[in-house]
Amino acid sequence: MANLAALINTFLFQTRTRARFTAIYAVLLMGAVPHLVGATVLFDNYRGRDSLPSGATPVSPNYGNNDGSRALSNLINLASGGPQNIASSGSLDDIDWSSNEQQLCNTRVGNAPCSDQIQGRVAYTLVRFPTAGTYTFKAAHDDDLQVDFSTSFSAASASNYRNFDYNVPVGSLSSYTSETSYPDIPGNFVASQDNSCYAMRVYWNNRGGLNFLRMKWVKPGNIEEIIPAANLLDPSRPESYASCANTLTDIGVSKTGPAQFTQGGTLNYIITVWNYGPTEVSGIPVADLLPDNVALISGPTCTASGAAQCGTSTSNGKAWVMTTGTLPVNTTAGNPSTRPSQGSYLTYQFNVRAAANALSIKNTATVATNDLNPDNNSSTVISQSSGKVGVSKTGPAKVAMGQEFDYQFSINNGLGVAVANAVVAEQLPANMKAVSVNGASCGALPSAAGALLSCRLQSGIAAGGTGSFSLRVVATSTGVVTNYASTDPSGGSSTGTPGASCDASRYSCTSAKTEVVAPAVTVSKSFSPASIGAGGSSLLTVTVSNANSSIDLHSLNVTDVLPADVSATGNLIGNTCFGNLSAPGNSQLTLTGGTLAAGATCQLRWMVTSSVVGTHVNTVPAGGVTSAEGAVNTVQAQATLGVHAPGYPSTTKKLALVNGVPYQGQRLRNGDELVYDITVTNSGGVAVTTDLTETVPNGAIYTGANEGWSTSPGCSSEGSTCQQANINVAAGGSVTKKFTMTITPPVLTPTLINTVTSSEGDCDDCTVSSPGVFADMVAVGAASQEVRKGADVSVVTSCTNKGPDYGVNAICTVTGAPAGATTVCTPSAPVPQFQVGEVLTCTTTFKAERSGPVMLVTTAYSETSDPDASNNKAISAVTVIEAEPTPADGATPVPMDARWALALISLAIGAMAVLRLRRSRSD
Repeated sequence: MANLAALINTFLFQTRTRARFTAIYAVLLMGAVPHLVGATVLFDNYRGRDSLPSGATPVSPNYGNNDGSRALSNLINLASGGPQNIASSGSLDDIDWSSNEQQLCNTRVGNAPCSDQIQGRVAYTLVRFPTAGTYTFKAAHDDDLQVDFSTSFSAASASNYRNFDYNVPVGSLSSYTSETSYPDIPGNFVASQDNSCYAMRVYWNNRGGLNFLRMKWVKPGNIEEIIPAANLLDPSRPESYASCANTLTDIGVSKTGPAQFTQGGTLNYIITVWNYGPTEVSGIPVADLLPDNVALISGPTCTASGAAQCGTSTSNGKAWVMTTGTLPVNTTAGNPSTRPSQGSYLTYQFNVRAAANALSIKNTATVATNDLNPDNNSSTVISQSSGKVGVSKTGPAKVAMGQEFDYQFSINNGLGVAVANAVVAEQLPANMKAVSVNGASCGALPSAAGALLSCRLQSGIAAGGTGSFSLRVVATSTGVVTNYASTDPSGGSSTGTPGASCDASRYSCTSAKTEVVAPAVTVSKSFSPASIGAGGSSLLTVTVSNANSSIDLHSLNVTDVLPADVSATGNLIGNTCFGNLSAPGNSQLTLTGGTLAAGATCQLRWMVTSSVVGTHVNTVPAGGVTSAEGAVNTVQAQATLGVHAPGYPSTTKKLALVNGVPYQGQRLRNGDELVYDITVTNSGGVAVTTDLTETVPNGAIYTGANEGWSTSPGCSSEGSTCQQANINVAAGGSVTKKFTMTITPPVLTPTLINTVTSSEGDCDDCTVSSPGVFADMVAVGAASQEVRKGADVSVVTSCTNKGPDYGVNAICTVTGAPAGATTVCTPSAPVPQFQVGEVLTCTTTFKAERSGPVMLVTTAYSETSDPDASNNKAISAVTVIEAEPTPADGATPVPMDARWALALISLAIGAMAVLRLRRSRSD
């Protein structure tokens, strides 16, 4: 019998492995994933305290994994406590975990997870939906599971996948099944377009004995299958998101409902959906999973305003999906999170009845698509029973990491008697510490991150009255987090345990969601010179710093409104923040679509002028800098420009020669020799004397000779100072000095800026900016391919230059190939002058000696400044599969699955005997 069991286990493994690879090959051959990243499901394991090996003492932290109906809730609450509660982590190709794999503890066989007391798992993956439409899910499971999705994430925050806002619940299952029975998971998920991606989180709890979890989806067209491994991507890698489709507009949702309700009474929910542009859309799914403690009376009914059109509504149990019809751009847009009251929008209405024992009701509506602005894609209403003691809390929707802020708590006494010193249990998120409290006592503060606090109000609450307190906290890492609280509905101290699974039939439960974004960017600004003669010009520099962050910033926007009497000259000198820098009406400076790497700074520079004598203060206000990740400047930046009556002498500077010939506005390159003319003009009636000071700019060295500039202590390398003292200019005369320097590789910025200052008079035209070269290097990957083990593989990739200038010393590299692989690139690299449109072609060859995926990464690079680093890498996927065995007689091979099916028929009687031994426990 043992041999038979082993044979069946072998069948399960081989069949399953075959199915996995078949799924991967199908997607690769179809070209559905042009830049496929390794298919991966990440997971964290958690210790349970039940059904452990005999004599084992539970190791903390742990949870009650066999605690009746609360078992799954216990796992959810332990996982929400932060990474310190994780026992171990790992990854697998899919969610098709059979009982023979023994992923969790099985005391009957004494497997490895038992020695670590592993009874629970939380899995995370990025699901790529091949076609638009409604998907339902099934699972063969032992024992409990819960599935939810996130539409609120970005590639930039991939490392924070555990703390994505999993705002679309699908549903849960509790009673275990057989390994071949796949009950429906109540609820569904709507993919808004082909190849859209959403992050999925799966909680899996084991009560003891056997454990398995095999997940299927039912695709549009009623196609049922184990979710293919190729559609499950690593959510922690930014490149996983590269081929995902997005909804390129801003869809918002707002849900309203009563603050209080009567047990057994009715509640009316109103959901508003709008499109703040920039493009018209249709078929947008809006998900709403009605809570267990309400029953639907009527709805959803849809009302269209303006030119919007209602669509369809479908349900699976209490999970509703309202799919919009046409949703035009609402031109009355204000705050993106404020629902419109005019124009085009849709309104859905639900009427529900509260359960007789309901103490708090939480309901969330979610736009189930990843759009341009995830901040307004989810809206939650929490209602409390009017006849009990109930707690509500609020907090800011978005804060910066390290910035202190307050949660506000309100305790309503619906009882007919006063409540003395009500107690509120407060569960901090794993990345949040309590700093101080006002109006209550919460124990010793500051607290540890993720602490469970017991906060007792400092004063009583009269019958029908309200008490309150505020808790000041600070976040230690980024992510969307939920802060939970609960209280005793009778006014006592039995507060329960707040969390995602707070028992709303025994306690008053509430929560507040907050997005913690990258640390606030800092901004500084300056004028050079800080004082000019009327009609002169000054160089305005705005510096944006992301130095204290570990997150790259994208869609960086900067707005600087100039003072009323100051205007831009139209000469936008420098932009190292990339994106588009413009000066609308010469009255403000605007950057859109910029990028700023973690730990880096960038600068925006332009010339401004004023003819109004006086002092002009220029301010970038708090919030004047924003990014797609939510990073903002929390402190304003100011600089002052003084304007006086024109003085004398006056100094001007111009670039006269480049490599010995007159400068004609061409782009400057490495090795160019630049000769500047610096002219001091005296329009006064007496002779004057002035001193000139030059600073060698970054990316250059001083190479002049006999020009009169000091050579001590420097005046040679970049950043060094060169001076000429006591320059005498006769009345009505002028003096011109030469300054020669040579550009050194690489040119660090797209613009080379050089400035001279004068100790006397005005130096209003003393800054010269000249455009430098930059080359957009682009890597091009190969189409995904499938090869047999033992085959010779050849992969051709390339690197090209999209310009606008040639790249210096361009190279193309390929990494990720197996040991022994060779890569040959033509022409040979580095290419000294890689012209616009030129291509470096690389051929990588290797022997496919091991089955599985091979990911080749092609990287394009040159020493010339590159305005877009996001396209410098490309991934080429090669999947090596096992070769089919060839029968000795040359007959056509029997398909592997069919051969095993025939084997199973002959083993059916023995298999039944084995299956009867499946479990010997009471759960």
